[in-house]
Amino acid sequence: MTYITISKDWKQEVRIGLIYSAIFILINLLFPQLTIGFPTQLQSFDSDYLAAGVFAPIAEEMLFRFWLLNIALAFFSPFLAVLMISLLFSIFHFSAYGASLDAQSASFVGAFVFALVVSYIAIKRKSIVIPIVIHAAFNTWLLIRLYYL
Repeated sequence: MTYITISKDWKQEVRIGLIYSAIFILINLLFPQLTIGFPTQLQSFDSDYLAAGVFAPIAEEMLFRFWLLNIALAFFSPFLAVLMISLLFSIFHFSAYGASLDAQSASFVGAFVFALVVSYIAIKRKSIVIPIVIHAAFNTWLLIRLYYL
């Protein structure tokens, strides 16, 4: 059984995702050290945007929220499933990103909180589109912050 899907009203899901994204961006403005991590080898805004703003959110959300979370929900309570998948998401970001231990630790915490909230939203809304939009918008914001602010 699939718990998280792509609904027929995906345009509404995009709008909802953008609203949630604005909340994540505001939180990041208040706590800039909490991020979900980025590779230490940045290239250019254009190429990094394609990688971090488009491809990574789609691939990571399909893997963690669509595939793994759906499997976990078939075997565990939603609470336990969200905790497990959020931990996997943050371990992935901890090992894949961050230059220093401090940066990795903040990235681990940020990625864990991000995954908890986005997983909860995915389950409540039964949507994979909303998490993809949130992830893409948040990564794009982080790139703008890195390159231009």
